[in-house]
Parts: sequence; C-alpha cells; structure tokens
Amino acid sequence: MPTTRIRRLATAVPLLATLLLSACGGAVSDDHEVVDPARYDEGSGRITMTQEASDRLDIQTVPIRSRGELLVVPSAALLVEPDGTFYVYTNPEPLVFIPQPIDVDRDDGEMAFLTEGPPEGTEVVTVGVPELYGIQYGMGH
Repeated sequence: MPTTRIRRLATAVPLLATLLLSACGGAVSDDHEVVDPARYDEGSGRITMTQEASDRLDIQTVPIRSRGELLVVPSAALLVEPDGTFYVYTNPEPLVFIPQPIDVDRDDGEMAFLTEGPPEGTEVVTVGVPELYGIQYGMGH
C-alpha cells in the first residue's frame, strides 16, 4: 500500500469517525437509556453498531474468495497499522465487525492477495473501514 494512502487514512479516520458517528447520536430506549450507535468491546474485539449507524456509514461487505493457494479481497478491505500489521474487518453476523490479522502477499491496487487470513467465504468490510478503525480506537467519542 503506498505510503501516501496510509498517511491520508491516518489523517481521515479521526475526522470521519467524529463527523459520521456524532451525527448518529445516541438512540434512546423505552426506559430512557441512551444507546451508543457503535461500541467496541476490547475483550472480544467486537464492534457492534445500530442499524442506523451502519446505514449512515454505508457499511458494505464482500466474501473472501480464493485464487489457487491465495485468498483474495478488494484492496479497499485492507487496513494497515503503523507497525505494518495488516488486517481486515470481518462481518460474522449482522451489525458485528471483528478485526482479523492477515498476511498480504501482494496488492495490485484493486485486489489484495493473502497468504493468511479468514477462510474463503468470510464476509469482509470494503466500505466503512476507516470508520470502524475510528470506533475501535475511540476516535469520535
């Protein structure tokens, strides 16, 4: 992934998460308790969000495919930490997202070819990745 793209992502994540999630506001339940539109559980690594928050962020997913010995995901699904660790956000059930580490063999700018990652057929997020990163690291709250 080009360094410029990483820098743009690092700059955009806090701003996008702040703007989009603050616009969701907290939903009020029948007993007048405020419900966060999105929350991260550090223990399980799960991000859970309301349907409204998911709709507002336009979260989109695709299944992981395989090509020979490699797994294939759209490049838009990739996220790289400052230390160079790559991962994707999986979507194991509606409105739940979990970061999963991956090993990238190569990325041609449209598709990324993985040597390690979640199994073929696993749904991964392709739209909303920076916003999920912002939720995971408490940006925008």
